Amino acid sequence: MGKHFGTIVWGIVFILININIGFIDILPNVVGYILITSAVSKLYDKTKIKEFHIATYVGSVCAVVRIITFFFFLSQNSEVTILSTAIGTIVQLLILVLGFYLYEAVIKLLEKEKAQLVEQIKSGRNFFLYVQLIASFVMTFSLNVAEGTAITMNFICACAMIITMIVWAVNINTVRKYFNGQLKTENEDNYLG
Repeated sequence: MGKHFGTIVWGIVFILININIGFIDILPNVVGYILITSAVSKLYDKTKIKEFHIATYVGSVCAVVRIITFFFFLSQNSEVTILSTAIGTIVQLLILVLGFYLYEAVIKLLEKEKAQLVEQIKSGRNFFLYVQLIASFVMTFSLNVAEGTAITMNFICACAMIITMIVWAVNINTVRKYFNGQLKTENEDNYLG
């Protein structure tokens, strides 16, 4: 299972990092969503945890929306409009839903395993959800304020969302290490200590 969590981490990296040459993203977000969706689908096949199944559908929707937005922005010559801001907000809400279901599935899986990581992953989930919700909410208000204020608000929200994505990747990587046997369990520490 560890390799599937590693694939999810790489998917998050693809979503998080934008290296553009002109309007072409070298690490397209669509690839990130496809990586996450395929790994989550395999995790569902192994565990039958329904949240993994739901995350598979949400990841697929994210990939389709990103393909549509790519062609939309291509046709708009990269102009920032109210519609592009609305689409950005929708994408962020989809990431929020994807993250929620993935976190919930991981928590259920770790609870079955009686892993000590559950509380750490729950706090990561709460941070991810609260900050993403607040940032998405604030982004919608940026449409109704002066341009300079809107740019500042969007910059702060973008930074907050990047931080939550990094926390998400770190949490999933911790779960990957757990399933690869790279983290010691409490029982091993007691036995050795």
